[in-house]
Amino acid sequence: MLPPLPPLPPLTGNGHEGAQDSESAQHPQETASTTCALDPAAAEEPVQSLMIGSVPWGKPGALDAQESHQQEQQKQQEQQDAAADNQPFDPDHDGQTVMSSDYKREEGLAAATPLESRPPTGPMVLARLCLHGHANPPSRSQCSDCGAVLNSEPREVGRPRLGTMHISSGESVELDHSLIIGRQPSVSRVMGGAMPRLVQVKSGNDDISRSHVEVRLDGWDVLLVDLKATNGTVLVREGQAPRRLSQGEEAILLNGDIAELGDGISLLFDGLL
Repeated sequence: MLPPLPPLPPLTGNGHEGAQDSESAQHPQETASTTCALDPAAAEEPVQSLMIGSVPWGKPGALDAQESHQQEQQKQQEQQDAAADNQPFDPDHDGQTVMSSDYKREEGLAAATPLESRPPTGPMVLARLCLHGHANPPSRSQCSDCGAVLNSEPREVGRPRLGTMHISSGESVELDHSLIIGRQPSVSRVMGGAMPRLVQVKSGNDDISRSHVEVRLDGWDVLLVDLKATNGTVLVREGQAPRRLSQGEEAILLNGDIAELGDGISLLFDGLL
């Protein structure tokens, strides 16, 4: 009689789990449906897309709108280039000169926008401002532009133009810079770091010197300076006898003064403060 066989060793793992895995592998559809039935939330959870919805190109129609905007800009640029090409060529225009047509257009725009009667054009000076912002010399108690009473304390502002010089030949020059007037004016030296403007007048008999007189702006004062003219300069002031300036003499001009240079040329100073 043979002895009994020894007991077999136990199987690795759970035999029940192995059976379930085998059944799951054989019936995958049934296993998935069973899982959905056991967990309804898992069945209703949508599958998330890998596309980031916050970026502009991830939104529907974003690329179309961007391309449409770029095409519109390109179309506008082409229209501007075509308008520039259709302008007639002007050999006298250097691209920087202001033409009369441009000046008239700018003049119309300036008329539509009211400006101050005396905008700042010169260096800083001590002034008293009225309620409308007009600058006046500190010694004034009433505004020279609008007549308003000046109650403000003096302060530094840009100096406005100090008046207008009318030449008997018909020209008018604003007094916003110092001037050198003569038959062929020139500047030998610059006073105060500011270059004066040169104003040429006709003199058929050469009675007027090349650089005859200077109209110098000094603070709020307008000075008439004789530049050692050969035939001199006569200052005519209302209520006084005409007076010939000595060579190199400086005289403070008042509103309405007239300077006679010779050859029928005279200078009338109007609107002085």
